[in-house]
Amino acid sequence: MTIEIEGVSLALGGRKVLDDLRLVFEPGKIWGLIGPNGAGKSTLLRLLNGRFPEFTGAVRIGGEDLRGFSPIERAGLITYVGADLETDFPLTVEEYVALGAFSLPREKRPEVASILETTGSSALYGRYLSDLSSGERQRVHLARALLQGSKWICLDESLSRLDLHHQARMGTLLREFAAKGISFLFVSHDLNFTTDWADACVLLRGGRLVANGLTASVVNAENLRALYPDADLVLTPHPVSGAMKVYFR
Repeated sequence: MTIEIEGVSLALGGRKVLDDLRLVFEPGKIWGLIGPNGAGKSTLLRLLNGRFPEFTGAVRIGGEDLRGFSPIERAGLITYVGADLETDFPLTVEEYVALGAFSLPREKRPEVASILETTGSSALYGRYLSDLSSGERQRVHLARALLQGSKWICLDESLSRLDLHHQARMGTLLREFAAKGISFLFVSHDLNFTTDWADACVLLRGGRLVANGLTASVVNAENLRALYPDADLVLTPHPVSGAMKVYFR
C-alpha cells in the first residue's frame, strides 16, 4: 500500500515546518528519515497519523485521501510509535500491548504473549509499565504497534534507547516484518543504525526534501554536507556489509 505525498506544506506557530514535500513511499520497505533537529521528520510522521489535518497539499494511502479515513480505518493502515511511553494509568505490559488490538475484529486478534516473545519482551509479562527501563518500554511500545496490524508503522526515535543486543534484534525484526509486507518509516539520529537497516532514505532539512532513494545512493558526502554543514564528517564503508558509516573526523 503506497503512500503518496504531493505538495504537502504545514505551518505551526507561524513557522513553515514542511515545505512543498513531494514523496512516494513504496510498501514492503524500511524507510529511514534523516535530517537535523527541526527538519520536519517527526512532524511528517505525525501528519501521516492524522495529527495535523490543517496541512495543504495531498496525502494518499493506497490511492485514498488521508483525510477521508475514520480514526479506526486509519489505525488499520498506519500507526505511530514515539520515543517515550508514558501513561497515567497503572497498566501492566500485557494490558498495554492488548490496546493495539482495539481496531481489529476479535477473531483476528493475535495473542499478546506471542507478540511479546517476538520482540524479546516475554520476561516483562506481568510487570507494570512504570517499573520498566526506557529501553524495555520501547520494546513494549513496538509490540503494541505490531499487534495493531497496521500496514505502515512509523517509528519516531522509537529504538533510540535499546542496548546493542536489542538494536540488532529489532533491526532484524523490522526486516522480517517487511518481508511479510509491513512497511516502516523510522526516524533516528543514529545514522549508522539507519544505514544498517534502512532500504531507502529520505533526507530533510528545514522542512524541504534534500534527497531520497536507496540508502547506498543517497547517504553520501555531498548530501550529508547539505544536511549538517557545520559537522566535519568522514564516510567509510562497513568492512563486512559495505553499508556506509559516518564518523566525526
